[in-house]
Amino acid sequence: MAIPPEPLSELLARASSIVVGEVVEVLATGKLPKRAVKLKKSDVDVGIKTPSQKVRLRVTRTLKGMSATEVIVDKPESAYRLLVGDAGPFFVEAGTIIGRYGPNTHPLAKIEAALK
Repeated sequence: MAIPPEPLSELLARASSIVVGEVVEVLATGKLPKRAVKLKKSDVDVGIKTPSQKVRLRVTRTLKGMSATEVIVDKPESAYRLLVGDAGPFFVEAGTIIGRYGPNTHPLAKIEAALK
C-alpha cells in the first residue's frame, strides 16, 4: 500500500515556492538507490525508490514565492520519476522539490483553496 502524501498544511508551511509548471528537460539523473529487502516472507511491498534528478521546469503560474519563468530544481530519491512533459503543482524548498509524489502530491484546486 502506498504511503499517503504529507499533509497539505505541512507542505504549504515548508515550501518557499509553489509553482505550476512542466518538466522541459531532465538535466541529470543520480545512481539507482539500493533496493529495499523484505524483512519477512509475508512482506509484499518494500517500496522502490527512484534516483535523484535535476530538472528544468517551465513555470506557467506562481502560487507562492518565486516569479521565474524557468527554474532548475532537484528531485530527491523518491517514489516517483520525472519525465519531460510531467506537469502540475510543484512545492519547492531551497531549490528542491518536496512532497512525496511530486506534481501529483495534492490537486491544484485543493492547493489554491488552501492559499486563499
